[in-house]
Amino acid sequence: MLKQHHLRGIFLVFILPAYTMAGYKELAALLGSCPELTIFRKFGTLSATVLLEMQAELMRLEEDLDILSNIKPEAEKLKPLCKTTAHKACCDNADNAADMRREKAAEAQKKLDQYCPWP
Repeated sequence: MLKQHHLRGIFLVFILPAYTMAGYKELAALLGSCPELTIFRKFGTLSATVLLEMQAELMRLEEDLDILSNIKPEAEKLKPLCKTTAHKACCDNADNAADMRREKAAEAQKKLDQYCPWP
């Protein structure tokens, strides 16, 4: 809800928390013509919460990528020994790890683009 007041020749606008779009067109016209009246809420706590969640997710992805990066070299050392079924499974896991690493890297890139858009 939009309330208007005149005080000593100054036109004041108060936005009451109606949380609807009612009156936004008029308010936008007013703010467009009088930019010095423009005040917007920052949502500081919400923004900080979202950024911290994104950081935690990026840290988890970074850790996953580190783990997956170490699988391939270990499996490569075992490849000459790939005679038993267990050893072959280990070598197959190395190939799967490479695919998983690519998927995780793509997921991390997507998250990074959201967290810190590149110029």
